[in-house]
Amino acid sequence: MGSFPQVHYPRRSVRDAQYKLILNINHAKENPHYALYLKGAGHFSTGTKEEEINASSDTIKQAYNTWRFPPEYELYDLNNDPDEWNNLAGNPEYKETLERLKNELYKWRKETKDMILDPKKLQMLNKEMESAFKNMKTRDYRKDKSFKFEYLQYLAPVE
Repeated sequence: MGSFPQVHYPRRSVRDAQYKLILNINHAKENPHYALYLKGAGHFSTGTKEEEINASSDTIKQAYNTWRFPPEYELYDLNNDPDEWNNLAGNPEYKETLERLKNELYKWRKETKDMILDPKKLQMLNKEMESAFKNMKTRDYRKDKSFKFEYLQYLAPVE
């Protein structure tokens, strides 16, 4: 989380023997990993260039677009689509599976006391990460001995 706010993009997932559900918590925003990947920046020493993506098949283009602008939910049939190319979340045939796994994911998040299940805490974290990214693009804050991320306080477990 805090040491590299440029890639703050929380997600959660759950799976069973056949299906995998991904919740993209900040789905209304572009996934910041995508831009870093195209630039070969951060932990991506090499990446696919935009020209290569544009010259790819429609399936590949769609996969990159889903990665760049993830929907709120992604549902994959791991038996028939182990590489997760075909998002079934919007397919009415999988509505029961989607709802079942959404319920399981919510239950798991409650049981594990997911710190960002609380919308207020999520909003605070998003705001803090956005501020850190805008104001500290060079990550100079690491040299400031007095700097501390605030999320360590408001995300601390409450017993």
